[in-house]
Amino acid sequence: MKEKTRSSSRLGARIRAARLKSKLTQLALAHAIGYKGEDAGAYVSRVEACNQEPRLPVLARLAKALKVDLASLVQ
Repeated sequence: MKEKTRSSSRLGARIRAARLKSKLTQLALAHAIGYKGEDAGAYVSRVEACNQEPRLPVLARLAKALKVDLASLVQ
């Protein structure tokens, strides 16, 4: 497993804060970015907990679903 970095933990925290502000569940956000299936919400959980680093295309979909600028997530 990758070691958590300070920047990845901030990314996870920013995604979680934006999701909560948008009043979305982890599952609803996962569906909004195209993840389906019974464990779709687990992906968002792993990203927020910094156990999964999303690639740039996924970050772009997260930003769009959360209605925030991509730069505000990755700053």
